[in-house]
Amino acid sequence: MPDLIDANTRKEPECACRIHQDAYNSNLQFHYVGVVMGKNPAGMFMRALASVCTKCPVCRTARRKQEGLAYSFVKNIEGGFCPFCMAYERVYGRKAHEPVK
Repeated sequence: MPDLIDANTRKEPECACRIHQDAYNSNLQFHYVGVVMGKNPAGMFMRALASVCTKCPVCRTARRKQEGLAYSFVKNIEGGFCPFCMAYERVYGRKAHEPVK
């Protein structure tokens, strides 16, 4: 379960990380710790789907090698068909075949 900061009670955050401090200081009502792309936050379900893509052997090979059959498959076919690859793109902001920085 993600950590929540409730600004209505103005409880001091338990840790001193920047995410929690920014949420506390900006008086956000709730702040989910996780990846947020654009205006629409990636929900827990979308992050769960994206985590399947991070463990998929075909997608991992495509991200690691950047060539070959797995790369071509993920780039041309699976990226527009697989719900896990589409969730990966929405959560992480890059295609499932693009390398991890």
